[in-house]
Amino acid sequence: MTVTKSDINDEAAKKFEISLEKLHKLDIAKGYMELSYHVDSLRFVFFIALNLGSLGSLSYSKEALRMMNSSPCLALPPYTRLRNIAFALKETQPAAEGAASHLVNYVGKIACILRGELVKKFTDSFQRVLEKIKWPGRELNIAVDLTNEWTDGVELLLKVQEP
Repeated sequence: MTVTKSDINDEAAKKFEISLEKLHKLDIAKGYMELSYHVDSLRFVFFIALNLGSLGSLSYSKEALRMMNSSPCLALPPYTRLRNIAFALKETQPAAEGAASHLVNYVGKIACILRGELVKKFTDSFQRVLEKIKWPGRELNIAVDLTNEWTDGVELLLKVQEP
Protein backbone atom coordinates (compact mmCIF):
# COMPACT_ATOMS: atom_id res chain seq x y z
CA MET A 1 0.00 0.00 0.00
CA THR A 2 1.43 3.36 -1.02
CA VAL A 3 0.64 6.23 1.28
CA THR A 4 2.24 8.96 -0.84
CA LYS A 5 3.71 8.91 -4.24
CA SER A 6 6.04 11.79 -4.97
CA ASP A 7 8.28 12.11 -7.98
CA ILE A 8 9.73 15.32 -6.55
CA ASN A 9 11.64 13.47 -3.80
CA ASP A 10 12.94 10.90 -6.28
CA GLU A 11 14.09 13.62 -8.68
CA ALA A 12 15.76 15.55 -5.87
CA ALA A 13 17.56 12.41 -4.68
CA LYS A 14 18.72 11.64 -8.23
CA LYS A 15 20.02 15.21 -8.72
CA PHE A 16 21.81 14.99 -5.38
CA GLU A 17 23.47 11.69 -6.38
CA ILE A 18 24.57 13.21 -9.70
CA SER A 19 26.03 16.20 -7.82
CA LEU A 20 27.90 13.87 -5.45
CA GLU A 21 29.27 11.89 -8.38
CA LYS A 22 30.52 15.09 -10.04
CA LEU A 23 32.05 16.19 -6.75
CA HIS A 24 33.82 12.83 -6.43
CA LYS A 25 35.22 13.19 -9.97
CA LEU A 26 36.37 16.70 -9.15
CA ASP A 27 38.07 15.44 -6.00
CA ILE A 28 39.89 12.76 -8.02
CA ALA A 29 40.98 15.36 -10.59
CA LYS A 30 42.20 17.63 -7.80
CA GLY A 31 44.26 14.77 -6.32
CA TYR A 32 45.68 14.00 -9.75
CA MET A 33 46.72 17.62 -10.25
CA GLU A 34 48.22 17.85 -6.75
CA LEU A 35 50.29 14.73 -7.36
CA SER A 36 51.44 16.04 -10.75
CA TYR A 37 52.41 19.35 -9.13
CA HIS A 38 54.27 17.52 -6.34
CA VAL A 39 56.18 15.40 -8.86
CA ASP A 40 57.16 18.48 -10.86
CA SER A 41 58.22 20.26 -7.66
CA LEU A 42 60.45 17.32 -6.72
CA ARG A 43 61.90 17.31 -10.21
CA PHE A 44 62.61 21.04 -9.95
CA VAL A 45 64.36 20.65 -6.59
CA PHE A 46 66.32 17.72 -7.97
CA PHE A 47 67.57 19.69 -10.97
CA ILE A 48 68.58 22.58 -8.73
CA ALA A 49 70.49 20.22 -6.46
CA LEU A 50 72.37 18.74 -9.38
CA ASN A 51 72.99 22.12 -11.01
CA LEU A 52 71.67 20.91 -14.35
CA GLY A 53 70.72 24.32 -15.64
CA SER A 54 67.24 25.55 -16.32
CA LEU A 55 63.99 23.78 -17.10
CA GLY A 56 62.18 25.66 -19.83
CA SER A 57 61.50 29.21 -18.70
CA LEU A 58 62.53 28.43 -15.11
CA SER A 59 65.96 29.55 -14.02
CA TYR A 60 67.69 29.46 -10.70
CA SER A 61 69.71 32.04 -8.86
CA LYS A 62 73.44 31.54 -9.08
CA GLU A 63 73.76 31.51 -5.30
CA ALA A 64 71.18 28.73 -4.93
CA LEU A 65 72.90 26.70 -7.62
CA ARG A 66 76.31 27.18 -6.05
CA MET A 67 75.01 26.25 -2.62
CA MET A 68 73.17 23.13 -3.87
CA ASN A 69 76.03 22.03 -6.10
CA SER A 70 78.44 22.12 -3.17
CA SER A 71 76.56 19.17 -1.66
CA PRO A 72 75.19 16.77 -4.29
CA CYS A 73 73.64 14.64 -1.57
CA LEU A 74 70.89 17.30 -1.42
CA ALA A 75 69.52 15.74 -4.61
CA LEU A 76 68.92 12.41 -2.88
CA PRO A 77 65.83 13.29 -0.77
CA PRO A 78 63.72 14.59 -3.68
CA TYR A 79 64.79 11.62 -5.81
CA THR A 80 63.99 9.17 -3.02
CA ARG A 81 60.57 10.73 -2.49
CA LEU A 82 59.84 10.63 -6.21
CA ARG A 83 61.03 7.02 -6.46
CA ASN A 84 58.76 6.07 -3.55
CA ILE A 85 55.80 7.80 -5.21
CA ALA A 86 56.50 5.96 -8.48
CA PHE A 87 56.73 2.64 -6.64
CA ALA A 88 53.51 3.26 -4.69
CA LEU A 89 51.64 4.26 -7.84
CA LYS A 90 52.82 1.15 -9.65
CA GLU A 91 51.85 -1.07 -6.71
CA THR A 92 48.35 0.40 -6.40
CA GLN A 93 47.66 0.41 -10.15
CA PRO A 94 46.04 -3.07 -10.24
CA ALA A 95 43.73 -2.23 -7.32
CA ALA A 96 42.68 0.95 -9.13
CA GLU A 97 41.83 -1.14 -12.21
CA GLY A 98 44.41 0.60 -14.36
CA ALA A 99 43.22 4.13 -13.59
CA ALA A 100 45.56 7.01 -14.47
CA SER A 101 48.09 4.77 -16.21
CA HIS A 102 49.60 7.81 -17.94
CA LEU A 103 50.34 9.34 -14.51
CA VAL A 104 52.01 6.12 -13.38
CA ASN A 105 54.10 6.06 -16.55
CA TYR A 106 54.96 9.77 -16.26
CA VAL A 107 56.14 9.51 -12.66
CA GLY A 108 58.05 6.30 -13.38
CA LYS A 109 59.75 7.86 -16.39
CA ILE A 110 60.78 10.95 -14.43
CA ALA A 111 62.13 8.81 -11.58
CA CYS A 112 64.14 6.77 -14.08
CA ILE A 113 65.55 9.89 -15.77
CA LEU A 114 66.48 11.46 -12.44
CA ARG A 115 68.14 8.25 -11.29
CA GLY A 116 70.24 8.31 -14.46
CA GLU A 117 71.23 11.91 -13.78
CA LEU A 118 72.18 11.06 -10.20
CA VAL A 119 74.26 8.06 -11.24
CA LYS A 120 76.01 10.13 -13.92
CA LYS A 121 76.74 13.04 -11.59
CA PHE A 122 77.96 10.80 -8.74
CA THR A 123 79.99 8.56 -11.08
CA ASP A 124 81.71 11.55 -12.69
CA SER A 125 82.51 12.97 -9.27
CA PHE A 126 83.83 9.63 -8.06
CA GLN A 127 85.94 9.25 -11.20
CA ARG A 128 87.59 12.62 -10.49
CA VAL A 129 88.42 11.43 -6.96
CA LEU A 130 89.96 8.24 -8.35
CA GLU A 131 92.09 10.35 -10.71
CA LYS A 132 93.28 12.50 -7.78
CA ILE A 133 94.20 9.35 -5.87
CA LYS A 134 95.99 8.11 -9.02
CA TRP A 135 93.99 4.89 -9.10
CA PRO A 136 94.96 2.38 -10.40
CA GLY A 137 98.63 2.94 -10.05
CA ARG A 138 101.65 2.05 -8.01
CA GLU A 139 101.96 5.38 -6.23
CA LEU A 140 98.57 6.10 -4.71
CA ASN A 141 97.90 9.48 -3.15
CA ILE A 142 96.07 8.48 0.03
CA ALA A 143 95.73 11.84 1.73
CA VAL A 144 93.07 12.16 4.42
CA ASP A 145 90.95 14.60 2.44
CA LEU A 146 91.02 12.32 -0.62
CA THR A 147 90.09 9.33 1.52
CA ASN A 148 87.12 11.28 2.85
CA GLU A 149 86.10 12.27 -0.69
CA TRP A 150 86.39 8.63 -1.76
CA THR A 151 84.22 7.50 1.17
CA ASP A 152 81.61 10.16 0.40
CA GLY A 153 81.56 9.16 -3.27
CA VAL A 154 81.07 5.48 -2.46
CA GLU A 155 78.28 6.30 0.01
CA LEU A 156 76.44 8.44 -2.56
CA LEU A 157 76.70 5.76 -5.23
CA LEU A 158 75.42 3.13 -2.78
CA LYS A 159 72.50 5.34 -1.71
CA VAL A 160 71.39 5.68 -5.32
CA GLN A 161 71.35 1.88 -5.57
CA GLU A 162 69.04 1.46 -2.56
CA PRO A 163 65.58 0.25 -3.50
